[in-house]
Amino acid sequence: MDLLNVDVIKSCLTSQVLTQISTIEIFPSLSSTNTYLMHKAVSGAPSGSICLAEQQTAGRGRHGRIWVSPPSGNIYVSCLWRYNPTPDNLSSLSLVCGVALVRALWQLGVTNISLKWPNDLLLSGRKLGGLLLEIRRDTRGASLIVIGIGLNLHLSLEDTYAISQPWAALDQLPGGIPCTRNHLVAVILNQLIMSLNSFKINGLQPFVKDWIQNDALTGAQVTMTVGEQTITGDYLGIGLDGAMRLANNGKITLYYGGEVQNCIYKR
Repeated sequence: MDLLNVDVIKSCLTSQVLTQISTIEIFPSLSSTNTYLMHKAVSGAPSGSICLAEQQTAGRGRHGRIWVSPPSGNIYVSCLWRYNPTPDNLSSLSLVCGVALVRALWQLGVTNISLKWPNDLLLSGRKLGGLLLEIRRDTRGASLIVIGIGLNLHLSLEDTYAISQPWAALDQLPGGIPCTRNHLVAVILNQLIMSLNSFKINGLQPFVKDWIQNDALTGAQVTMTVGEQTITGDYLGIGLDGAMRLANNGKITLYYGGEVQNCIYKR
């Protein structure tokens, strides 16, 4: 069994990233890596704190959904990051983290990856992974963000019974998973932390091209929910601030939050 190991992960990190990581903790089991790290964050844990678990008993996706988290088969990692002052357009950070995840997989030779707004990672159109960002701000203009990443490496048939959408795992690739789990975690952290630094200085702009190149919704008619509303429109991509652009009856509307429920491709 390919168990996670702090020393092996650190040995695969770049020297620049290693200096910005405060701690790496690995647990056999946690309710949720995000929940654990947020508790530490509000108690003063430093930026660059990393938490991993071999299993999550109450893994969380967006909007309180369950993230299926069986033991020792996938990646469940959370990163605490602090900004002071808070960068403009913090709402677009989930797109930045999505691009960082794609770049990490590119580095390992994984292709046919796409991003579904705002934070789903797809392999051949099926959900491979996802991001959960939780943000706290204070009155002094600082913010802390806990970035949770779930990535499927292997799911048994029994594991998939609780998954309500088409799914994918890296072991379905020709040749299987392209590296060890420890190496994969390190490649993800290298890309993620470089991207968090870039976002502070340059915002979303350096990531827009890669997002557009890998946008899973290009050419689709999208039905989404925003609060109690259900909205349908032609997807026009993301704006420079990360908002989804939808056209309906000749009017273009920007959405900064919401959930895509269905899409029909017209191409």
